[in-house]
Amino acid sequence: MHIRLRSTTHDPRLIRPTPAPHTAPTARSSATTRETSRRALRRQRHASARFPLRFLRSLTGSAAFVFLAVAIVTTVAAIALAAHSIQPSAAAGTGTGTGPSGTQPSDRQTTGVTVTCGAPGQAACSGQPSAWIPLRSNASADILAAVRQSTLFAENRSDSGDHAHDLTRLGSPVFVQAMQPGGTTAPAGAGAVWPDFFVIPILDVQGNTTDAAEAQLNPAHTALHVIAIVTYTHSRPAGTVTAVTMADAVAAVATQAHTTVRAGSQPRLVYVPIDAAAQETGKIVWTAGGESPTDPLWLISGADGHDRVVGDDGRLYTVAQVPVMQPVGR
Repeated sequence: MHIRLRSTTHDPRLIRPTPAPHTAPTARSSATTRETSRRALRRQRHASARFPLRFLRSLTGSAAFVFLAVAIVTTVAAIALAAHSIQPSAAAGTGTGTGPSGTQPSDRQTTGVTVTCGAPGQAACSGQPSAWIPLRSNASADILAAVRQSTLFAENRSDSGDHAHDLTRLGSPVFVQAMQPGGTTAPAGAGAVWPDFFVIPILDVQGNTTDAAEAQLNPAHTALHVIAIVTYTHSRPAGTVTAVTMADAVAAVATQAHTTVRAGSQPRLVYVPIDAAAQETGKIVWTAGGESPTDPLWLISGADGHDRVVGDDGRLYTVAQVPVMQPVGR
């Protein structure tokens, strides 16, 4: 049998086309692709539209916060302005009398207070009792009763501040006169330049003086005004307010001046109104004490006709040596 071989190399009928590696899109797949593109476009547009809304919402939230902050700041400023507008004279513990230097005394517990009412020659403070409290008499009980009505004694002292906390134990009032220009003292109602005082010892449980109240007297000695409560650096024994006892003062006159107390006279307590500014600059040198009514000195009239002051240092000074401040214009 003969087998006949046929070449297929050039026979076009036997050559089959190789399928293409990708399929041509059908009508359905084209429609799906277009729908997907539309959805993507819509999402993109929707996202673009949401961005301004989010931005506006964020602005709204920020504006609300800003308005709230402005409201808080405005309220705080209004409160501060109201507090600043309160009259200083309404502050507790203000002093309104004329101090030993002839000026308005600053309360030693509420410093920096400017007094604009209640002092002699000024109108009474509205909404505040008169600083001057009438005296029924010069008896100790009446003096203490008047002192207890003062603003300083009515303060709340339960805090931990640097001041007297217990004012319940009071000693006997001590009358302290002012040294007047010329080295004299003035009787009540005689037109004194500097005011006289009652000093009230404030005692601890042992009866020692730890503090003292300064109660200024009006010229007629018919009313008082508590201008300060002073704390001693070292307590003074047995309700006293002097650094030197009366017995030691009399003994100093005897040993240093070789004289005795004038017959019919008694040692008196005085304070020295002094020019503090001149003292600071060194124009006046005075270290013997007595510059405050709460640190009084003994004034003793001698049998030799001379008046002398016994300083805290125990030395004697003639009244001419005592630097009493001259009032302005005199």
